[in-house]
Amino acid sequence: MAYLGVDIGGTKIITAIADGEGRVLCQENFHTPREGGPEAVLAAIETSFRCLMDTHNIPQSEVQGTGIGCGGPLDPYAGRIEKVVNLPGWEGLLLSQYFSDAFSAPAFLDNDVNLAALGEARRGAGINISNMASLNVGTGIGGGIVIDGRLYRGNGNAAEFGHQIVLPNGPDCPCGNHGCLESLCSGTSIARRAREYLEQNPKSIILESAQEIERVTGAHVSHAARLDDELALKIWKETAQYLGIGVANIINI
Repeated sequence: MAYLGVDIGGTKIITAIADGEGRVLCQENFHTPREGGPEAVLAAIETSFRCLMDTHNIPQSEVQGTGIGCGGPLDPYAGRIEKVVNLPGWEGLLLSQYFSDAFSAPAFLDNDVNLAALGEARRGAGINISNMASLNVGTGIGGGIVIDGRLYRGNGNAAEFGHQIVLPNGPDCPCGNHGCLESLCSGTSIARRAREYLEQNPKSIILESAQEIERVTGAHVSHAARLDDELALKIWKETAQYLGIGVANIINI
């Protein structure tokens, strides 16, 4: 038996195949081809799965199902994307149906960080812990809650930790609010703040590494911070402060 799994992010995608015991047999990481829209992304994922299956001699007849993790909001019961702020144009997309048709096996969609929380609860840091929360920081920010060993959904999209407001009247967030945790601590927002600071003072290892302000990413800021760059450390401390507020809020809920 084989099970397919994919984590669809705004920046990168991870595909993997696991056996019936949950052991990962193989995986692939690649850049999300956002510029081609959802059609290009889905085609790239299917191609990746088929290449992994061919390379590891896994026939399609052994595929028992596909698990799909993606940013939300989404409807896990209908297998449909409602809105993904980091993947414009995906509204209403029936992801589960696409992969079910492609591999002739059931497919299940859920919020990527919900699945991460469930994975940690069953096979990671949350083993033997009944109640836990997880926070994922990447292109965006999200989270998951496990209560009594089961994923907590609330009214369908619980644990959108990235959209708690930690700085009233702060930066615009793609969700439409201002000062959300995601607008201050995600990789995207770290890069945005770095570019804003560099417009005022370009003397930084960040710019030396990126070469152009428009090309600055969160990775450039992280690299410069490790080298004790003053601006990078300033951004990192700001980010840590807001992230700490967000984590404290989660703990106290």
